[in-house]
Amino acid sequence: MGRRLVSQDHSFLAQALKCRLPDQKMEPKSHWFFWKEGDFLKIASFVGAILLSFTSLVWAEPVVSRDWTSGLSLDETTQKEICWASTQAITGGAPAELMLKFQKDRQSVPTAFLKVWSGLAADPQLLIKMSAQRSNALFLYEPARKEEDPSVYAYAPIEFPALLSLIASANNLEIKSTAAKLLVSLKGSSAALQNLRKCMGGTEPLPLDFLKSLNAKTENLPNQTHPSAKDMLAKVEEAYQSYLQKTAKDKELKDLRATMKPTLAKEATAQKTYDTALKAWQKTTDQLAAEKLKERNLQDGLAASKSELTRQEAELVVAQQDLAQKKAIYEPLKKEMEPFVQDVAKKDKALQAANQEIKRLKNRIPTIESRISSLRRENSNLSSEIDDLDRRISSARSELDSRDWDVRRFNASSEISSRLFHSWEYSRAEGRIRDLEGAASRAEREWDRARSDLRDLERQYDACRAVPEQNCQSQESAVNQKRNEVRSLESRRDQAIREKWSAENDRERIRREIESQVQRELSDLESKRDQAANVLRDLESRKRSAENQQSSNQSEIRQLQNELAYARKKLPELEASVPSLEQALLQSQQARDAKSAAIGYANAEAQFQAASTRVTTLQKEIPALKKTITKTESDLKKIKPVIAQLEKTLEKQTTTRDQALTKLQPLQEALKPSREIESGLLTVIEDLARRFESAKIDYQSHYRQLLGLK
Repeated sequence: MGRRLVSQDHSFLAQALKCRLPDQKMEPKSHWFFWKEGDFLKIASFVGAILLSFTSLVWAEPVVSRDWTSGLSLDETTQKEICWASTQAITGGAPAELMLKFQKDRQSVPTAFLKVWSGLAADPQLLIKMSAQRSNALFLYEPARKEEDPSVYAYAPIEFPALLSLIASANNLEIKSTAAKLLVSLKGSSAALQNLRKCMGGTEPLPLDFLKSLNAKTENLPNQTHPSAKDMLAKVEEAYQSYLQKTAKDKELKDLRATMKPTLAKEATAQKTYDTALKAWQKTTDQLAAEKLKERNLQDGLAASKSELTRQEAELVVAQQDLAQKKAIYEPLKKEMEPFVQDVAKKDKALQAANQEIKRLKNRIPTIESRISSLRRENSNLSSEIDDLDRRISSARSELDSRDWDVRRFNASSEISSRLFHSWEYSRAEGRIRDLEGAASRAEREWDRARSDLRDLERQYDACRAVPEQNCQSQESAVNQKRNEVRSLESRRDQAIREKWSAENDRERIRREIESQVQRELSDLESKRDQAANVLRDLESRKRSAENQQSSNQSEIRQLQNELAYARKKLPELEASVPSLEQALLQSQQARDAKSAAIGYANAEAQFQAASTRVTTLQKEIPALKKTITKTESDLKKIKPVIAQLEKTLEKQTTTRDQALTKLQPLQEALKPSREIESGLLTVIEDLARRFESAKIDYQSHYRQLLGLK
């Protein structure tokens, strides 16, 4: 479809004229208005500015959707096709225009601009009401340079999808400034946005993934020296270009890896085979080296052990000969010294025994004295306890006698008879029984008489019936009447008997209750008597125990007194004997030492002990060395077949490893150019990611500072 250059037609001018100027009232159905000359000049200036603002765009036929217009135009500056949607149906303040611009090839970030013809005065930011709780900012992008020029506001791409959704669905869009509230008509906006979407190819016009990444929260933002909306949008565009380039490079990398995929799969299989073979080869190599090192260590250890064994066996012969010589000298001297040594030992033992006994007696005397004092205090306490127990036993015996007398004088049979005699309920029950017995006897007699009369009437009735055609109704009636009377009297008799039985049961119940009460009282008396007897037995037992303990303590005191008397007598004797024992020991030691020095015994003994120790040590070490040699030789025999098997296995694994490497190397060479390209792409992608992140941080920093946030 061809394009042609067009100017703003009458419909566009009509759209502009429909804008409601400040302080101007318009009739709802009028198409022609009359203004003062000054107002007309304002309108003309506004329309001219609108026309001039689009001189950089080559327009195709726009589509008018009520208050909104949309279309496709060529930007003469960038020579790029622009899909756009705009409206000038904005009331509540100065003339204004809201425009949405989307580059058709999607190589630039979509933008939203608001132009306001409010003269040279311009707010630094306006607020678009997104909901009852939040608003988003329009920042002053380019202030008016002349009275007739517009001030341009730019929308930061925060919640761009939500803004488009709001424009498409709401009735009005509210934009607040410090002095006014602009209401943007959204009549036709949905159709205009649909047309814009078709212009963009029918797909989502916004780069949603980019916007999400761009607005992802970043901590510790830097401060901008001169924050501005132009620099902010420039950083957005810079981030978008980095994003587009990175996306393209990501696709290029993905395509490259797709071409590499078959060879990569083969390489991975070959690499896995090679790694497995190399791992097995390395493991066997390490095992073989370890076994050979072990073999060398065993061989070195065996040689050292054999050399040491030879040396020690030769040394043992010499040591045994030396020991025999030393023993020949030492043994006669030892026999000569034995009487002196034994005499020293005997006198030393006597001195030690005396000192030990002195120490024991010195420790024992205070212990005995303390124990005697303790036993005497205990016996004194026991005497007091026995006296107290005697008093309590006397009282307990009196209590037991009293309780036993209470039991013996309590006659249960007499008590029951007495209580029955004085029981009003029992007497009343007996009286009622007598009355009911009389009533029952009378009822029995009346019943017997009635039955006798009934038999007489029945005989008369039977006699009457025996006479043919005799009227026996009066007899029959008399019989029936009498039978009813008999039944009634029988019922009265039975009732009297039942009442008598009931009265007898009441009397028996009262008797049982009284007997039970008496028995409980007797049991209580017996229980108290038994408790008193138990108390007495316990007190008597405690007294016997105290007396036995007192007697035992007295016996122990006598024994301790005898032991104390002996210790006090013996201790001075022992202490007096110590100096003489020490003198005797000293003389014996001097005699022994003099003899030893005279015959050279100490030197002979030391030489003999050293020679004996050397022989004993060698006799222990030589068998241990022989055992070590035997074990080492056994280990060497075991390790040789292990090494042989490992060498055979290693030879096979080396062949397998080399074959796997032969298959792997051509695949790696084939992938080398692609890997170099891949490495370059990854470097570029990382650089683009850093550039995107840097631009994103600067954008968010500009945005927060423009909002006045820290």
